[in-house]
Amino acid sequence: MVSEEDPLGTPVVTVTAKDRDAAENARVTYSITSGNTRDAFSIISQMGQGHITVARPLNYKEQSRYILTVTATDPGNLVDTASVFINVTDANTYRPQFQNTPYQIRVDEDTPVNDVVFKVMATDGDSGENARITYTMDANEAFTINPVTGDIIVKKELDRETTAGLFVIIYRQEKSFSIFFKQIITV
Repeated sequence: MVSEEDPLGTPVVTVTAKDRDAAENARVTYSITSGNTRDAFSIISQMGQGHITVARPLNYKEQSRYILTVTATDPGNLVDTASVFINVTDANTYRPQFQNTPYQIRVDEDTPVNDVVFKVMATDGDSGENARITYTMDANEAFTINPVTGDIIVKKELDRETTAGLFVIIYRQEKSFSIFFKQIITV
């Protein structure tokens, strides 16, 4: 497994083949003979082993798995092959983005407690755990936000005379990034 953020030259895996010949006839060289899309990896033969390293920048979105065929060759041109499976993991490279902002939110003062009055939406170009969304908002008496769905929920009875407008900051957080936007909710 290798991360799409790993720099060029990062060791990925080492392969080894045994040759029963002696001395110089036992020297094995290695090459990648198929599956190396865009020459993403290189292999160096050193001290009887083949060291596979990152040769080009990797992009999880373009290709998340490689199946390399590695060929081991001895001086007598005898060969054997092995399949090497390399999974590329997604790095947290994209910032989250709120969708369709700014929002216009108006709430009737007779809206029942626990009613959902709005849903904020954010997206992230990453995948898996790196795209997991957590929503939060500044503490206030009138509304709360569901951290998973982004639903804005009435938390207590609303009174236009005491709270005609409410200024809130809504956050979208992920593993490495946090973004926010300011929003006015009118009752």
